[in-house]
Amino acid sequence: MKLKHTFALLLAAFTGTTLATAPALAQDIQWRDAWMPAYSVETADTPIFATLINLSERNDRLVAVRSDDAAAVTIRALRLIDGELREVTLDGLELPAGVPVTLNSGSAWLLLEQTRVPVRARSTQTLTLVFEHAGEIRQRVRATPVRFPAERVDDIHSDPLQRPVTAPRSEGLDDALRTDPFLR
Repeated sequence: MKLKHTFALLLAAFTGTTLATAPALAQDIQWRDAWMPAYSVETADTPIFATLINLSERNDRLVAVRSDDAAAVTIRALRLIDGELREVTLDGLELPAGVPVTLNSGSAWLLLEQTRVPVRARSTQTLTLVFEHAGEIRQRVRATPVRFPAERVDDIHSDPLQRPVTAPRSEGLDDALRTDPFLR
C-alpha cells in the first residue's frame, strides 16, 4: 500500500500536477453537427448552430469565441425581459460534464458579427472556442443553403398543372450532379 502511495506522489511530482487538479484538455470537448445558414441574400451577421459535449469529469464553460473572418463572435440567447422575448448577449455558456448542450435558435447560439467575407453555400469559417478549463480549440463550420421564409411562399403551388419553380442553381460540381438529369 505504501509503495502505491509513493508511486502516485512521484508521478504527480514528475508531471507537475496532482491527479485531483488535472486540467481538462481540448479533447474533452466535442463539437458536433455544426452548421451556419447561407441565405440567398447577403447578411452582415450569421448565426452558428452546433452541439457541444463536455466529456471531462468536471463542468466547464465556454467563455469566448473568435474568428478571423468576422469583427466579433458573440454568444446569444433569447430571454424573457419585462414580458417580451429579447435577444441578449451572454458572457459565457455553461457546459455541464457529460451533458450535450445544443446551440440552436431556441436556446443559445453563436453569432458571427460583420462578416468580412460573404457566407456562401458550402463555404467554411474557422472558429477558435475558448473554454475556462479545456483551453482553446479550433473548429471549422460549413455553411448550408437556407431560404428566408418569404421566399418559400413562391414555391407553394395549389394548381397541379402549374410548373414548379426550380431552386436557383449555385456553383459547384455537387449541385450539378444532384440537379442535372443527364448526370444522374
